[in-house]
Amino acid sequence: MGSLYKVWADLPEDIEELNYLMKNFRDYFGWDWSEVMAGAEEPFDYHKDWDGYIAIKDLKKCSGLMVADLHAENVYKIILG
Repeated sequence: MGSLYKVWADLPEDIEELNYLMKNFRDYFGWDWSEVMAGAEEPFDYHKDWDGYIAIKDLKKCSGLMVADLHAENVYKIILG
């Protein structure tokens, strides 16, 4: 559980390499990719087609609804860390 901090949905269309994505990510969120991205170790092909990123602050453990419980057709490409 946490608070939505920032949403990055207007990604540059010309992202063709991971370093470019990582630089733009840092410019937008202010954090290094490798420090905060879930799946940061994955290759560029894993990330290149994502439509956006979200940042959540003040994360706390909870015993309620989990991401795995979401089954709506429009829920996809969620990044949580």
